[in-house]
Amino acid sequence: MVDGAGEAVAFRLWPPVAIGAPLVAGWLATLLRGDPVDLGGWRVPLGWVLVLLFAGWNGWSLCLFGRHRTGLLPGQATQTMIEQGPYRLSRNPLYLGLLALYLGLALLAPTFWGLVLFPAAVLLVRWGAIRPEERFLRERFGARYDDYTRRVRRFPGSRDLLMDTAGNTVSAIDPFSQPLRGRRREAASWSLSRSGPGVKV
Repeated sequence: MVDGAGEAVAFRLWPPVAIGAPLVAGWLATLLRGDPVDLGGWRVPLGWVLVLLFAGWNGWSLCLFGRHRTGLLPGQATQTMIEQGPYRLSRNPLYLGLLALYLGLALLAPTFWGLVLFPAAVLLVRWGAIRPEERFLRERFGARYDDYTRRVRRFPGSRDLLMDTAGNTVSAIDPFSQPLRGRRREAASWSLSRSGPGVKV
């Protein structure tokens, strides 16, 4: 874990490592075993488009960090919430950009196994960076962050499940709702009560 200092996020896994490790593993698998399919010539222009999108998107996001004078690297203090620019479309634009870079590099390499391992990069960055960051921001900014999570998703089009300060999963639509597990138990109890006597479950 990358430890924070009270005013910084304590990542379980540094985001570039979380996203880069599966890509490197896929590239090594391609070197050692080869790719089972030819990705074709289309991969080169698409790969460069993704790399250029990464450069512009993440460059825009990083400029906002400098403008707001808030921490970016592990251990640096988070001074404010950023809600402008890319942060109006995604709560995690830097991670979204890194994932686009992953796909772009996998196509340009090329490495079929790198593309196969892309879901592992998404899961690792969610576990290692996004969830600790959400917990930290909720504790630091409270209701302001909860309002932000209702307006903006992690990634455009995603169905978010958020974590409360106790580590429980809560609904993305209503961050103040009780944990989903408890809600499922209540729904089951309501269904049984509606079934009436004499019904076996």
